[in-house]
Amino acid sequence: MNEEKSTPKEVEKIKEEIAVLENAIEAFEKTDFNFMDDRIRKLQHNTLYIHQKVELFLGGVITVDLIMDQSKLLSQDDAIKIFLKMKDIFKATDFFRLLTMANESKLLPKSFYDISTKVNKLRMIFAHPASSQEALSEFQNASNMLKAYRDLKKSL
Repeated sequence: MNEEKSTPKEVEKIKEEIAVLENAIEAFEKTDFNFMDDRIRKLQHNTLYIHQKVELFLGGVITVDLIMDQSKLLSQDDAIKIFLKMKDIFKATDFFRLLTMANESKLLPKSFYDISTKVNKLRMIFAHPASSQEALSEFQNASNMLKAYRDLKKSL
């Protein structure tokens, strides 16, 4: 059902069903062996957010570098078309591959590469929680949680 074409009553019904489903999933999650408490879930959210920002930044840096190399040969319209096409290519490219390309091309400082590698490792923990239980449990320790947040902050 397309919400834009739905009546207010239909939209309300959709929202009610979403709330029921969210509650059911939350109830299941709280009884799951792999449950993450709210602090760790917030760290997961922040990690995914920061990772996405770094990934977009990397794609932009690489694209701008490619366009600048060819700037004398390209019109502004062509450069914009390339930029938009490269966005699609980077969406399908592994984060670590983008990071490695930027690092090997000396487009970013080594410190950015190092902190982005840490952010990626942190994201991998949250992307595969069933196989990362030991790593996740380390965040129960406040100093480990603080270190993770400091690493995230450094990548901004």
